[in-house]
Amino acid sequence: LAGEPLYDLYSPELQTAQREFVQLARAGELAAPALPAARARLLQLGLADAQLDALLKSGEPPLVTTILAPDGGTVVAKSVYEGQWLKTGDTLFQIGDFSKMWFMFDAYEQDIPWLHVGQTVQVTTRAIPGEVIEAPIAFIDPNFDETTHTTKVRAILPNPHFDAASGESHVLFHRVLAEARVLVESPAVLAAPRAAVLDAGNGPVAYVALGDGPFEQRTLTLGRRGDALVEVLAGLKENESVVTTGPLLLDGQA
Repeated sequence: LAGEPLYDLYSPELQTAQREFVQLARAGELAAPALPAARARLLQLGLADAQLDALLKSGEPPLVTTILAPDGGTVVAKSVYEGQWLKTGDTLFQIGDFSKMWFMFDAYEQDIPWLHVGQTVQVTTRAIPGEVIEAPIAFIDPNFDETTHTTKVRAILPNPHFDAASGESHVLFHRVLAEARVLVESPAVLAAPRAAVLDAGNGPVAYVALGDGPFEQRTLTLGRRGDALVEVLAGLKENESVVTTGPLLLDGQA
């Protein structure tokens, strides 16, 4: 819990800073302008307000200072052992607050136009079979990964969470693998089967059946892509028949 002892530290630098703080507090009005800066320095070094108040009452810093946990949670990593020498900037512990779990998933570049903050994500995991956890998208990383052609999307799940179907509360564990399904709402648009769209390097095209045998090649302007359909912004009209079987053969003949 926040405020509980986390580790004991012997630090001459910290002792000196505490003595300076006590001396400034006892110096009265002359040292009053420097007192807030000295207090802020001790807070930055890891002491809590209650420890500083106790220090002013005792007037003498302890030989070994107890550092309190800044936040509540679970220690997920420990990089220090008893008797170890430390320097400024060393990471000693990592504390995770598991009351809310971050669910991260990768979205490919063709998926990005479909996503926005606030959309509902349905999360399933083998750790809790048969349950679907719903949560809104909280963040879409603007830093696109050129290697994987994906970007990170984050949803925040309550933990533990209540399952209305079973009437039970379930706990999600740290680093558990899960899958996501995003519920997308889209207005009606002109779309064509993905099998009808060819891109041989000169832009996307499709072949339209004109009836009684002949076919016409159309250059397309495409929008968003789905699993089976692709949005057509220009190049086709509603109810036109497009070739979905053998369009590559027609393109070769053309």
